[in-house]
Amino acid sequence: MNQIRKIKRIGNVISILSKYGFDDIIARTSAEKFLPKGFLKSKRGEEIFKLGVYKRVRLVLEELGPTYVKLGQMFSNREDILPAEMIAELAELQDNVPPEELDIYKKIADELLINPDEHFEYINPTPIASASISQVYVARLVNGEKVVIKVKRSTIDEIIRSDIMIMKDLAKILEKNYDAARKMSLTQLINSFENNMYRELSLTNEFHNIEKFRKNFENRSEVYVPKTFKELSNNNILTMEFIDGFKVNNKEKIIENGMLPKDVAQTGIVLFMKMVLEDGFFHADPHPGNVFIMNDQKFCFIDFGSMGQIMKGDMELLEGIIESFLIQDAKKIIRLMKRLAIEY
Repeated sequence: MNQIRKIKRIGNVISILSKYGFDDIIARTSAEKFLPKGFLKSKRGEEIFKLGVYKRVRLVLEELGPTYVKLGQMFSNREDILPAEMIAELAELQDNVPPEELDIYKKIADELLINPDEHFEYINPTPIASASISQVYVARLVNGEKVVIKVKRSTIDEIIRSDIMIMKDLAKILEKNYDAARKMSLTQLINSFENNMYRELSLTNEFHNIEKFRKNFENRSEVYVPKTFKELSNNNILTMEFIDGFKVNNKEKIIENGMLPKDVAQTGIVLFMKMVLEDGFFHADPHPGNVFIMNDQKFCFIDFGSMGQIMKGDMELLEGIIESFLIQDAKKIIRLMKRLAIEY
């Protein structure tokens, strides 16, 4: 990372921390001596002082940008290490960001070295979705098939790599000065986050995840896996079949489609148990926006950028924990969970 850009970004992080009342964190570091005199006493809106600490944490993450929003979203599932009030705030983090201005035809031509007009009948130049890592366009192939084109943001790799470097430095400072940061092994969590983010940055990796998921469910008629187009995909572009359906938590649509909500919930649990206990390869972000029900009542998972893997031995331990829970054998659950914890 360019050192000047890193210094500017550190200054930006410090400014936002100060804006939301986290001057004590800055004061415990050596960064304060590099700041202009009176920087930490900068004016803030009166409303900032009325906000709770957890809300201010969320606002800091949102203002710092996509990498920090992703980090907050990861922590929003960690009820084991964070208080319920913070979990509730982090759950409100939004991954929607303004779309990058992009000539989609030129992007495809430059990335795939093809003439888009020879492959696409039409591409809507306005993205239908825009997130921190990529944005999505609807298109139609020359054979009439409707597809979506996922395009990675042009500078996102550099942004995430530079932000993670700063996160690691900040994690060390927090662990040095705060017991809570040490107890939650913040540096280790940031390292895990780094690995996940680098995998998610690769659309080639996502392409392979889809194909592996397809193979795992090839004999399950209740699941549909979107078709991919290898010749129209690379590490920065992923072209796949457009899925027409509704979110798995849309109760009205479920009933309207002749299904019972409890049956949908049960099927969802069965499918996820298969991923975890049989395949050892599971969708790591199965929120309602990533799980659709199609008009033929099939389940369809989308967004395979974040996937989890479990070793065979751990799968057996998890299966034992579930069986012990069903027969209410608390002692065996504790014994198996200790074994699982030791292995990690």
